[in-house]
Amino acid sequence: MLNGEARGALRFSRSRLGKGQGMTGGGNDRPAHGQRPAMAMVRLVWCGLVWWGLCGGLAAQQPGPSAPQRLEELEKRVAQLIQQLGDPEFARRERAQSELEQIGLDAFDALREAMTHDDIEVAWRARYLVRRLQLRWISEQDPPHIRKLLSDYSRSADAERRSRIDHLALLPDGQGLAALCRIVRFETDVRIAKYAALQLLRHADPGAGSERLARAELLASHLGTSRQPAAHWVRLFVRELSDHQDHDAEWLQLIQDEQHTLATLPDRTSAELVRGLIQWRVERWVAEDKRSLAGPLLEPMLALVPNRPDQLKETVDWLIKNEFLNQVPVLAERFHNVFEENLVLVYRLAEVYRRQGDAAKAEQLAEKARNTLVDQHEQHLEAAWQLEERGHFDWAEREFLQVIESATEGSLANLRARFALAEMYHDQLRNLEAAKTLEPVVDAARSSPEFANRVRNARGGGEPEEVAARMHFFYAEHFASQDRDQQRQHLLKGIEAFPQEIDLLIAMYHFPEADDQWMQKTRARIQETLNYYREQIRLMTDRMQQNLEPSLEDTFRAYLARLHNQLAWLIANTEGDFDEALRSSRLSLEYRPNTAAYLDTLGRCYYAKKDYENAVKYQRQALQLEPYSGQMRRQLELFEKALAESRQSASESSR
Repeated sequence: MLNGEARGALRFSRSRLGKGQGMTGGGNDRPAHGQRPAMAMVRLVWCGLVWWGLCGGLAAQQPGPSAPQRLEELEKRVAQLIQQLGDPEFARRERAQSELEQIGLDAFDALREAMTHDDIEVAWRARYLVRRLQLRWISEQDPPHIRKLLSDYSRSADAERRSRIDHLALLPDGQGLAALCRIVRFETDVRIAKYAALQLLRHADPGAGSERLARAELLASHLGTSRQPAAHWVRLFVRELSDHQDHDAEWLQLIQDEQHTLATLPDRTSAELVRGLIQWRVERWVAEDKRSLAGPLLEPMLALVPNRPDQLKETVDWLIKNEFLNQVPVLAERFHNVFEENLVLVYRLAEVYRRQGDAAKAEQLAEKARNTLVDQHEQHLEAAWQLEERGHFDWAEREFLQVIESATEGSLANLRARFALAEMYHDQLRNLEAAKTLEPVVDAARSSPEFANRVRNARGGGEPEEVAARMHFFYAEHFASQDRDQQRQHLLKGIEAFPQEIDLLIAMYHFPEADDQWMQKTRARIQETLNYYREQIRLMTDRMQQNLEPSLEDTFRAYLARLHNQLAWLIANTEGDFDEALRSSRLSLEYRPNTAAYLDTLGRCYYAKKDYENAVKYQRQALQLEPYSGQMRRQLELFEKALAESRQSASESSR
């Protein structure tokens, strides 16, 4: 059984580790809407805490003004102090600045507004204080990995800030939400604040259940009284989570306001932000069966799509996902030249016609794409990979075969196509074809050192023996149902070629005719491989902790994620400490959240522990991300069967 990460090892040229989430954020520059009862309670608690800090706890010991009054008094005091920043007396200016710094982040919004004050002295001191306060991105409650993400946030360029925001948004169980709220609240670049807000909206909804109210309260408490434009529509989202009422009119107004901001104050938003906000809201309405609300927003959203292949592909994918298929040909006609020159876009258009039942038109476009720029092998490989991921295996197979035939044998493109096609065949249980696809590579590498070096380059340093082991694994899988002796021979040849091939080890562990000697050797090999991964994890963790170069952080995290995933997959499919496997699997997802291959492993870990509820839960999440994976689908069927049997057994026992 091939785990998704093992496929990724051969499809080395494409990362399967957390693709970009698409559109950037959106926002609103209108005043905040009124608070719901749940929000009001959070604000009361927050105000009380603020006043306790300012008054040394006396407010809690003796009668005083109400929380709203205390908040109003604090705001008045902050306003007075800001005015005193421009006082003729130097000492008074200094005292005001010192007191504002002591008040801290609760004065942040007022200070930010004062940065454009008519009085130059007030504006200068306000900017100084904002810079001082802005450095406080890290909270004492933040776990180490979030502290590291935010350690140099204030000194990072815009693109890097957005990357950190993406990481925070994708952390499991809402771990990054409090930090995202701080960015929404205190980021001085309103567009980045809106980007953080939209990423928060995309990932903060825990779904149905009691967790919704707790999540709403968490967001509200960390937003505080922020007057940031992005915070206004995050609060609307908070109300939606907490009261389950219809806020459609408010969302429509908010989107209209953001469109107006784009037209009148373009430095406070962007076309990407507006598109992202519309897309997020439309997705919610589609899920709620309110497509009538979504329809009128499509035209203004599509009007904001730039003349760029990547943005067009992203928009087309979104339209297909949300079943607005009729809009894709309209977009193709509008950007005719871009579609004509881009294989992936032509295939997307073919996919739309296939979905609509026009097989002849779909095939015509697919053939046109295949015969376009035939010598541009990398473009055809990219098209093939994407076709496979989207379930168009017939088109993907034709593309891979064309590259294999048209590219020079042993060239980078030829080898990549062979590796990818073999893995696709295996996922479809076409193991004999998978093995035969790799056999020419194995034979040539054995006879030619120069060809072996080409294989190493194509695999990013991986040895040709790994390809041989993979080939024998495919042969063993093919013979498993018809010739046990042939299966045994290929398992032994494969493990001799490369003893750390995980799927071979798993197959050997589950070999039906294994005797004691076979199992003893297999267990020893498994332990050697596990120890290898444990040592690699230790070394790589030490190197990452000593790393002083932020640009290398992502590389370390990706490699560690893969090591933990491989360790977990091997244990969960054989024997050992299943708790260790579960810990490693969860760590892989901390390093690379929302990765289908790693969720697939997590499901297997829970299955090994006989926690079938969670096995099914996480396997379904994996399959949502890669809905056409045969291996993931088969594993889900196995888990669902185990869960059903477990429930039936429990029901019979309770009678």
